[in-house]
Amino acid sequence: MNQKATPDSFVFLVACPWADAGLELLRQAFAEHWSEELSVHNVPGSITLSLGDDEATLAFDEPIPELADLAPTTLEPYGPAEVELLRAHQSLWRLTLQGGTERGLAPSIFGAKLMSALMVAGGSGVFLPMTMRLHSPRTIQRQTMDPEFPPAITNLYVNCWDQEGWMRTRGLTAFGLPELETPVTDGLNAAYFRLMDVAANMIAQGFAFPNGGQILAGPQIYEIKDGPAGPADEKIPMAGHFGVQTLRPTLPTRKN
Repeated sequence: MNQKATPDSFVFLVACPWADAGLELLRQAFAEHWSEELSVHNVPGSITLSLGDDEATLAFDEPIPELADLAPTTLEPYGPAEVELLRAHQSLWRLTLQGGTERGLAPSIFGAKLMSALMVAGGSGVFLPMTMRLHSPRTIQRQTMDPEFPPAITNLYVNCWDQEGWMRTRGLTAFGLPELETPVTDGLNAAYFRLMDVAANMIAQGFAFPNGGQILAGPQIYEIKDGPAGPADEKIPMAGHFGVQTLRPTLPTRKN
């Protein structure tokens, strides 16, 4: 079945040195790396990769050499030789997996395994359109050491951006969850780690926090309310399809 991307889909582009000739390399790398057999169904007009009940559709896109310009922005920067390999990729493998809350973590875990196997097979990076983030092979391998660990899944599929004194996530929509936002009152780093920590908790539980609920993030208790209160995500309008929740620090208790 050829899946079309929906708001709750995981879509990622893998820079590869080959097109469909790499399908057998992927299958072998998947078996060696994960000790599991990846099924490849290649029929005219449709390629499906499956593992048990999990499926991903595959399409081949033209290379985008300009992806190499994003190399300095990755979590773990590329080396000079790696940048040239990325710039010289011959094909972008576009993989689409159906996400959403009903599927739980299974699609994101399968996607993480596919990313890792493709890096083992010779891929030079993964770009996620939903978060506008490029991951280096080094980042992929580190974050997929335990693909069932929610913080690692979060680091792969979720990113943050800031504007006008606010920071907001991108990527939770693919899990069928609302995005998160928080005012930047204690520095960009603190806001980033706060959102990523709460995002990992929400991914692990598989549902949004109740409106008006409270959560401990670091030493501070934050109240979560249905938003948005901050600026809209104009670059990725689909982010927030399932809503936005706002994290604000609760007022300290006044002592007499």
